[in-house]
Amino acid sequence: MSTTLVCFVCCLAMGIVTGRTIYSESPSISDMDNDLAVIKFCNMTSPISLVSMNSVLVNKRLSGVDNVEGFKCFLHCLYNKYNWMDMEGGFLLANMKSSLEATHMNEIVSDWVIYKCSAVDSSDRCERAFKFTECFWAETKTFPDDDESTLYNAH
Repeated sequence: MSTTLVCFVCCLAMGIVTGRTIYSESPSISDMDNDLAVIKFCNMTSPISLVSMNSVLVNKRLSGVDNVEGFKCFLHCLYNKYNWMDMEGGFLLANMKSSLEATHMNEIVSDWVIYKCSAVDSSDRCERAFKFTECFWAETKTFPDDDESTLYNAH
């Protein structure tokens, strides 16, 4: 997984999921262009408003999003494009773990969160992405941080 994925996941996927920011040391222009292309693609297939996206990132709450069903599918699209989920909504746990290894997240914590949050009780791929995000966010808040600003910094 590239540092760009970690940077992108910071902005949206992990930003939405954890409410924290992941900084990449030096993403390339082409990596950032790829991330923007993924966001645009997912927004074309499952449109969400910038207001909704900002609301989630600022308020750290997934409830109250305009077009909730579209937002759920937007999340699935992101996870799919970054190989955290397959097209049917199955979680790609090894890929998730690999992504989180690029952060300072404790390995035991990341394993716990990944496995707990991927045990979603829905067969709908968009709902699975949404429930995973809610769980991941809630679970990462339960573990104390030594320095929240560096917890998710990429190597």
